[in-house]
Amino acid sequence: MRKKSHESPADVLAGPRCNYIQTLRRRIRELRSFIEHCRSGEVSGKEFEEIRLRVQSLAGSGAIYGYDGVSESAALLSRALNELENVSLKKDATLAQHLLKACDHALALEEETARRKASVSLAFRDVVMESADAPPVLLTVDDDPAIHDLVQALFEGDARVLTAYNGEEALEVARREKPDLILMDHHMPGTEGLHVMEHLQADASTAAVPVMMLTADSKPGHLQRAAAAGAADFITKPFNPQEFAEKIYGFLHRFHMTVLIASDDDRAFGNRLRRQGIEVIATSDIRAVLDLARQHMPELIFLDKDASGPAAKDLLCGLHEDHHTRHIPVLYLSLNGSGQKILVNLNTGTGEESTIPFIPEKLTSHILTALGLESRWA
Repeated sequence: MRKKSHESPADVLAGPRCNYIQTLRRRIRELRSFIEHCRSGEVSGKEFEEIRLRVQSLAGSGAIYGYDGVSESAALLSRALNELENVSLKKDATLAQHLLKACDHALALEEETARRKASVSLAFRDVVMESADAPPVLLTVDDDPAIHDLVQALFEGDARVLTAYNGEEALEVARREKPDLILMDHHMPGTEGLHVMEHLQADASTAAVPVMMLTADSKPGHLQRAAAAGAADFITKPFNPQEFAEKIYGFLHRFHMTVLIASDDDRAFGNRLRRQGIEVIATSDIRAVLDLARQHMPELIFLDKDASGPAAKDLLCGLHEDHHTRHIPVLYLSLNGSGQKILVNLNTGTGEESTIPFIPEKLTSHILTALGLESRWA
């Protein structure tokens, strides 16, 4: 893996911040024109849609660079522009004027905020990247160029960063490049992020690609939809660059983890684990588990087989007797009351007995917890 030189935090974000300021200047001109047209009642449908999308981007990226006022004012205007009822150009003009003042204030303070550039620690990269054979591939899907600039600056040298500005581009790039992780904005022109995820999962070549949602909408209903669509996690805009980078590197660390599953059908939760960044090795033959464990040295073994059978007994004894595999935790899904006693007796305390229902979401979450990984949903 190539090592990125340890630039100062100011150097890391200098380029994206400069680009953002240039974008802000363009948005100021557009807002002035929009306010004029609102007051004269001459806003075209095309102009309205363009300003709606651009204001939405300002809401998501302003606070990233220290301009909380821009994000807050943009969020208020964005909500007003998305109202389907009680549409009021006068109200839109007033809120646009507030956003314009926030943007002007941000530009006036640029000299001061340049001395307070966001701090991004580079030390945590080493833990994740030192053992990688090739740089991971990150696909950023967002209609906001500021987000693309930020991701490129934070991960340059440690990952191959690909970009897409809408859902159609995202699907094309994902199918061609098979990224290791997709950072997916929800609100984009054309196809929404959640719909893109549905298309990804319907395609066998991209069904297991992990997707992390970037969203300015943290309402429970929206997040539940993202979870149901298969999102591995979410990041709420606006976000702190350091926390954002640490979350991504923490997720990439999962790529070095393996779970070995002995099941007649792992599809119920195997792909859920893969979408969480975990490598999954599955077999329907419990007699093959010991050899696979020695070969791959997984972080965890999951059995949904009958632990009272002779094959399971031989496996658990073999795992414990081999000094290479005796430390590997074993999860056994108990379907009746006898599972716990049999597992403890056979595995002499090295395994963990699970009595949760066979619900894919709960089971995936349980496995992630056993691996020591945080999961807000699974």
